[in-house]
Order: sequence, then structure tokens, then C-alpha cells
Amino acid sequence: MKTGLKAAKMYMFPPESSSYLPNPHIQNHSCIGSYAMRFQEYMRKRDYMGAIDQAVVSERNLNFHDSTVMLKFANELSNSSKSCIETKDGTLLTPFEAVL
Repeated sequence: MKTGLKAAKMYMFPPESSSYLPNPHIQNHSCIGSYAMRFQEYMRKRDYMGAIDQAVVSERNLNFHDSTVMLKFANELSNSSKSCIETKDGTLLTPFEAVL
């Protein structure tokens, strides 16, 4: 942590992540925003569960006000053939199936 924190850009996700779309802010821009400060604070305190939590939270959240990120995400979602949309009953659908 002495050299700082950077997100892994263009990470190749394992097969068990195949139903997820990566967060474009992290995947394309290697940016986790203000979560980096929180992550480093948890690491300084040796609160590793807090640090893991911040890593998960940063990946799960999209900045809907960032047009660059949302344009990329919307394009990836609309062109995806991944079953990445979960219904209330737990069924996974492709974006095309979800629109129907």
C-alpha cells in the first residue's frame, strides 16, 4: 500500500463471473474514485474485511451521472448476449429476452 492503489484495468474475469458485466469505470479507466481513499484507510487500520467490502462496493456501483461510463455500459448491455439480467424469481435473461 506504500505505492498507492490502482484498479486492475481490462481484467479477464473467471468463468464463474460470466453472467456479470464489468464496471466500465474500473475496467476501461482503472478508476475507483473516492473508494480508493476509503480502501486505503481500512488497510492502514488493518481492517481487511472493510477493505474487501470497499472493493466489492466500488465494483457494484455505477456513476449514472458520468456520461462516458454510462454510454459504455449501455452499449455493452444492449449488445450483450450474456444472461446478465436477473428476474425476481432468480431467472437470468439476456438483455434481448428481458425486453420481450
